[in-house]
Amino acid sequence: MFREASPPNLEAAAEDNAYALIETFGRLPRAELITTPALVRCRVAGIESAMFNSVGRNRFTLADADQVIEETLADYRAAGTKAVMWWVGGQTQPPEIGAKLEQHGFEKAYDSPAMAVALHHMDETTTTPPNFRITTVTSESQVRVWATTFATSFNQPTAVGDAWHDATLRRGLDHAPWTLYLGWLDDVPVATGMLFYGAGIAGIYGIGTLPDARGKGIGKAITLRPLLDARAAGCHIGALFASPSGYPIYQRIGFGHYESLIRYRWEQA
Repeated sequence: MFREASPPNLEAAAEDNAYALIETFGRLPRAELITTPALVRCRVAGIESAMFNSVGRNRFTLADADQVIEETLADYRAAGTKAVMWWVGGQTQPPEIGAKLEQHGFEKAYDSPAMAVALHHMDETTTTPPNFRITTVTSESQVRVWATTFATSFNQPTAVGDAWHDATLRRGLDHAPWTLYLGWLDDVPVATGMLFYGAGIAGIYGIGTLPDARGKGIGKAITLRPLLDARAAGCHIGALFASPSGYPIYQRIGFGHYESLIRYRWEQA
């Protein structure tokens, strides 16, 4: 764990945590992790979501970019992978790789602010409906509820939630590499969150709230809960990637915007 929430640690936090997540995907059953001096990438058999077939931590020259990209895509094509996500952040070399990726058929999918916070300097106040509660996911049936709520919150196809459901259960829920959170109004699931420890910090992913439950403080509460759990476990830094609607909520908690992480998506024709 990073114990000092210094500017250099905060600046690199979200990006390094994302690359640790890619490596974790590659260590799931029926997955492959390839780490070279140029990049790290994973391929997860049986899960077609681009998120689980990701490339990151790019460290090569612009002169080598075409060859690295094409060789990487050739491997994914040969394996029958239908979609790939390539992550580009402030540490990426070469910085011009985005244009090269687009020349090879990638499209810019997400340009997300990378934000980080010192867990001992957060605004922890929340105001939510009295019938709101947050639970951790402890059964396979709850993983399915989480996946459905997650996909609906982000207005994504059911397959996006299915991918997280399948990945979470690959080793059995007791050995999942992340913790899932559900927010409830009475007995209705309305919000999701996820906590992943990697690169010495706590990464927060999957923060979503159903449209009818927004504007009630639930987004802040479902973000804070995993952060507070991480702090209780001895963690000092939290990081995430913000959506436009989540950005002001994270700022109020105390997150700073340190860089952006761009994700490029490629689909097999």
